[in-house]
Amino acid sequence: MAKVKLYNVENYEYPRSEKVDSRFRTVQVFECRICGSLTNLVERINDSWLGVKQICPNNGAKWHSDLKEKRQWLDSYPHPATYKSEMRKEIIEMIGEIPDEIITEDIAGNPDMKKGKLFF
Repeated sequence: MAKVKLYNVENYEYPRSEKVDSRFRTVQVFECRICGSLTNLVERINDSWLGVKQICPNNGAKWHSDLKEKRQWLDSYPHPATYKSEMRKEIIEMIGEIPDEIITEDIAGNPDMKKGKLFF
């Protein structure tokens, strides 16, 4: 198995010779706020390290899109406290109904798991 090159984006490291929209692996591990999946795969979206977005391996799944939509709806608009509470319960129930084997993680190389997870 080929050794995977990991970049430390906290230290502004990334493959500078690569074109924008290229994907690479980081030392950091990111946890998806939608489904809790872990990944160290990121995509470069501009010439600075700030232009890096994390890629959830479950992004294309319908259940992931449904969860994301509910969370965005909850966060984007003012709602009464009781509605927010009910919506949060519904989101937690949705997550609980997803079998663990469906939630895919995508970690390659030997990232620094002791640093803790960053959220995206």
